[in-house]
Amino acid sequence: MSTALHVATASTLWGVLAVAAFAKLCDPDAARAGWRSLAPAPWRGWRAAPYALAGVEGALAVGLLLPDPLATVAAAGAAALLGVFAVVLARAVRRGDGASCGCFGAWSTEPVSGLAVTRTAGLAGLAVVALVVGEGGLVRAVAREATPDVVTGLLGAGLLGLVLLLTAALGVARARVSAGPVVARGADAAAYPLDVNGIPDRTGAEVPDVEVVLAGGQVRSLRHLAGDHGLLLVLASPTCGTCREVLAELPAWQDDLGRGARILVVTSADRDAVLRDFPALEPLLALGAAGVAAALDVPGTPAAVLIGVDGRIATRVAAGVDEVFGLLAGTLAAVEEAGP
Repeated sequence: MSTALHVATASTLWGVLAVAAFAKLCDPDAARAGWRSLAPAPWRGWRAAPYALAGVEGALAVGLLLPDPLATVAAAGAAALLGVFAVVLARAVRRGDGASCGCFGAWSTEPVSGLAVTRTAGLAGLAVVALVVGEGGLVRAVAREATPDVVTGLLGAGLLGLVLLLTAALGVARARVSAGPVVARGADAAAYPLDVNGIPDRTGAEVPDVEVVLAGGQVRSLRHLAGDHGLLLVLASPTCGTCREVLAELPAWQDDLGRGARILVVTSADRDAVLRDFPALEPLLALGAAGVAAALDVPGTPAAVLIGVDGRIATRVAAGVDEVFGLLAGTLAAVEEAGP
């Protein structure tokens, strides 16, 4: 039975680590956005993070296949890595800032939830089990004793892996349906200096040609929404605690700004769910936050940026509730100074 348990746990870990590494390499921008939203401030600007994490995960996956002592070291490393990930994700959920994890690249751009914490902690537990019951590498264990127990373990691991993949695919499908068109990604991020939050500072650059879905169902490009006045773009999620604080105040801010600047609240959440809690946001609401966040390299919510009447980005990205309110106050002061 211990051999079957070893095969089941080690093969599940191998699949998760291999898929995570592959997904990060396929879409390093999504993985990098997750890194910026979760990493300590001094490390957020480390652009090689997706490749380093993918390298570690790939090395651990290979190690699980090899004979001892490499298999034991790999299982211990997987337990430590996943344990650290679980703690980091738990802290992100507690902060409630809508941070995404990017653990599986473009498959995991949604805000971190308690489910992600539970899943990661469970995988860390599997790694501990694999470490305790391990009898050499996975390949040797399968070759040594291809008993019904081992076959059962492999089938169980395969089914679990299929469930994980289907869960990820459904999450991506839901995000795409609610987010509206996604047509751009900040592939040019390396051309801009990083601000204090590790986000590329695109001040003065032309706004990316990203489309959002307005309240009436019209699809519009950000380049055509500034009009005769500035456009204050706010990215927020109603499931994020600090976002709700911002969302509740935005209608009053729009009243103060008048025609001096337009606030556009961009979210990837279900429109009806947002309006149920914040009905006054209806004229300000648009869908398409995933595309906007990717194009501007915004790692989490709430966040905001001001677009000038010339269609260029007028400020760096304001990240977090304090900076968003600061940008709102600065925009109002500029509008009042300009006069009617």
